[in-house]
Amino acid sequence: MDGWQNLQVFPDCFPALRQLNESFNLVALSNGNKWYLEYLAKEQIEFDFFKIISVEEVGVFKPHPAVYRQAARELKVDPEKIAMVSSNSFDVMGAEPVDYEEYLLTDKSSIRRN
Repeated sequence: MDGWQNLQVFPDCFPALRQLNESFNLVALSNGNKWYLEYLAKEQIEFDFFKIISVEEVGVFKPHPAVYRQAARELKVDPEKIAMVSSNSFDVMGAEPVDYEEYLLTDKSSIRRN
């Protein structure tokens, strides 16, 4: 039950985050608690996200469309100008009805636009 406290970060995510950060504002959108997400970003991932958004304020979890709408409001960006990139099909599925661009990471070398 406490496995979320010992999440392992995949080492190949670091170069990808740095490269994407050169062209985009990277936002972490998660079902996790905001305090824990901020801890992970600072202590485990050691990456300075543009913003960290938790579903806590919305009261529902991804893939509920309200999560993605709230993220767009917090970012003050039209949803169609936001891309959801995830290896989790549920994250991508929830972004579709809100008009985000959706990209599913299918393996280490592939990204597929839904």
